[in-house]
Amino acid sequence: MNGADFMVFGQYEYAVISLEHLVALPQVRKIKNAKLEELAESINTQGLINPLDVAKMDYEELLKHIKFLNELWKKNIDISSFTSVAGYYYVIIAGHSRLEALKLNSKNNNREDQVAVKIHRVKTSEEILAIQLGENIYAEPRLEEKAIAIIETYRLGLINGKWKDRVEFIEQNCTKFSKRILNDALAFSDLPLKVQEYVFANNIFFATGVELGKLYPLIKRYENELESNAELLERNIRFHYAVLLMKLQKTDSVKKALSVLSSHRKSLIDFFRPKEEVQQELFDFWKEGANRQGQARFKELLKEY
Repeated sequence: MNGADFMVFGQYEYAVISLEHLVALPQVRKIKNAKLEELAESINTQGLINPLDVAKMDYEELLKHIKFLNELWKKNIDISSFTSVAGYYYVIIAGHSRLEALKLNSKNNNREDQVAVKIHRVKTSEEILAIQLGENIYAEPRLEEKAIAIIETYRLGLINGKWKDRVEFIEQNCTKFSKRILNDALAFSDLPLKVQEYVFANNIFFATGVELGKLYPLIKRYENELESNAELLERNIRFHYAVLLMKLQKTDSVKKALSVLSSHRKSLIDFFRPKEEVQQELFDFWKEGANRQGQARFKELLKEY
């Protein structure tokens, strides 16, 4: 059998790196793992079962990747805050939680630990995101993590001309993820970054954040009716979302949160409808009050039955 008849998979280069020399980029994906101590204990007793995945990048390659992330997430990541090893930076692609757990063990044991890392032959943001998307296909990460990888891939593809809009992006990636997951991630990306980070911090459910994103066109249209200045418009949109978030904080389930957003959507739609039409609808609503109460009572009885 000659070399053309088969492929050998799973061959990687490995390196042993000090924990402090690994580059974990502080982007929006920095979500605290609730089971960090449990993971640290597992590593402490059983060792590191799955190695950290890293990209070995030179100064210019990492600088370009950082520039993309800073522009996308409005961050201020400084390459000078990272340490190179023999002229290269070892950038974490997958295993951020494992790295945090390793650092926790190192701190608790007062040691300067090292770790063996698996090196991927990637040099660009696009190649790194391709690996992260692949990890999301075969693993079951949090929906927030999956959405971040999708958003980053979409934005980078726009920059590189890989697709011209959301429709083309979904068409090219619907074999990797369902159209619902892709649409949800892109809707979520419409949110102001502060709201996205608020969701990533587990303050509200991700499903609620998606619906907040779907409201963005309506909210922008509504606020644009009241303020045309671009800078003030963005400010008003942020405050609009802040008010919504305060209402959502009072809910204790996704169902109740979505009900709040459904009512808000209706009020925004009503704003653009002819006033006579809205008034007639309200009149009909109260006119049928007795029948509506009877129907509601019947549903209660049916549920009990």
